[in-house]
Amino acid sequence: MRAGQYRITVEAPGFQKLVRENVVVNTTERVRIDSTLTVGQVTETVSVTAETPLLQSEKSTVGQVVEHRTIQSIPLATRNFTQILGTSAGVIGAVFDADNPGTGSGSVSVNGARRGSNNLLVDGAPTTAPLNNAPDGDGTPSIEFLREFKVLTSLYSAEYGRNLGSVTNVTTRSGSNNLHGSLYEFLRNTAFIARPFFNPRRGQNNQNQFGANVSGKILRDRTFFFGGWESSRQLNANSGAAAIQRVVPSLTQRAGNFGAKCINDPSTGQPFPANTIPTSRINGISRSIQDQFIPQPNFVSGGAVNFFAAQPIATNIDQCTVRIDHWFNDKSQIFGRWFESYQKDVSPFGAGLPGFGQSANREKHSGSATYNHIFSGAHVLEARFGVDYTDQFIAFQNNVDPASVGLRLLAVTLKQPAGAIEDYQMVATLGAPGVKTAAFRS
Repeated sequence: MRAGQYRITVEAPGFQKLVRENVVVNTTERVRIDSTLTVGQVTETVSVTAETPLLQSEKSTVGQVVEHRTIQSIPLATRNFTQILGTSAGVIGAVFDADNPGTGSGSVSVNGARRGSNNLLVDGAPTTAPLNNAPDGDGTPSIEFLREFKVLTSLYSAEYGRNLGSVTNVTTRSGSNNLHGSLYEFLRNTAFIARPFFNPRRGQNNQNQFGANVSGKILRDRTFFFGGWESSRQLNANSGAAAIQRVVPSLTQRAGNFGAKCINDPSTGQPFPANTIPTSRINGISRSIQDQFIPQPNFVSGGAVNFFAAQPIATNIDQCTVRIDHWFNDKSQIFGRWFESYQKDVSPFGAGLPGFGQSANREKHSGSATYNHIFSGAHVLEARFGVDYTDQFIAFQNNVDPASVGLRLLAVTLKQPAGAIEDYQMVATLGAPGVKTAAFRS
């Protein structure tokens, strides 16, 4: 059954009809209704409209339900429901800072378990990253697509399994006989925010989240639909990844003059006159790489750092979902859901210097279909099929042809080279790793 409020009617010949209003069935819960009929006329009805909330007497699972109204009412930095998982007892998660770029999806620790020990289900189908059980990005459905979710923290039944932490079961919205729709936009703008406490100035921090959804009936009392779309555009210059400080060659060093630093001539072993490498001895390919890729100093820090650059990080997200529910009769029901998410994070200094940015691209495709049939009061069938697919890749901003700076590409060979590097050292210069060969055996 879908999560929601129900009315239960119990009747039998020779007894008054009993009607119980506003029976709430939440996600993952089993509700037991004990009813007592009173002898009387069939035309007499006993209505129960208000009562104490029902206890979960059918199972010992510990958890908390977060309903649609609560999800939409709590102010969230990126309107991501995973940011309020920490409101449940026993759940600990980091608070997402609005000055950080991205969606804000995060893992939580439940009752002391590792952050990778959780299981996230959407309409009963797993949707966590197989690598680390994270909420996966990232591809998290918009809160506009959700009806409610429940966090099960302990003693949940064997139907879930897989992880020893928590189980978060999300229920998506569905349609009804009435037509409903909404159009919305949420705005964060640099002009409206304060300067970060540790920053000398307020950087750009713009976020626009906009979308629309519509729901209604296809066949009255039988077939319903829900469809939604949401996009997010974010520019953030306040995070540490949006600014870099580097040590680059000074103007005199670029010309070959290293001042007081002794530079030996590799052909003679003697120092160069005045520690200055003659222009004729500077490799042309090295000079081309330096002139094209290594920026000149632009910053005086009082120390070794002499280059500073800042540029906003861009995060673009587009996602959509559709759900169809169909009731064959009072005992049989089926629904299907499909979700698509496309995210692109553009980091201007992905490889350490301007011009070497990179974009992380993530595509999320998730769907499920569930069939329910009631055979009797004691036998119920629930069959579910789910699919979850994530594609992630990184695209680099710099696509310069190596031949343009004089580098020659080596011929590809499938034969193992005869030489072997016996030792290597990672050289952290200019933000790019290098290999120093201490010995080479041929």
